[in-house]
Amino acid sequence: MIRMSEIPLELLNEMTPAVRAFVELLRARIQEQDRVIAAQQQRIEERERRLGMNSGNSSLPPSSDGPGRQPVSTAPQSRNPPTNAEVSPGI
Repeated sequence: MIRMSEIPLELLNEMTPAVRAFVELLRARIQEQDRVIAAQQQRIEERERRLGMNSGNSSLPPSSDGPGRQPVSTAPQSRNPPTNAEVSPGI
């Protein structure tokens, strides 16, 4: 951000009081916009963090995952191949 002291002296000397006041007004607006942008960025980051949460990576219950999420199986996977009874066509 440009401060009045950062403006070259030869330009400062050429500024009328009205121009200086306008520059200060613009500086104040820029400072306010910077503050708003920082607050919004913080809100966005928090919401993005929350969007990434589900029952698999947080303490949220599975019901909070929504309809598109597949349930996470907590049962251990068996290393044994299925038996004939498990793969029979069920005639």
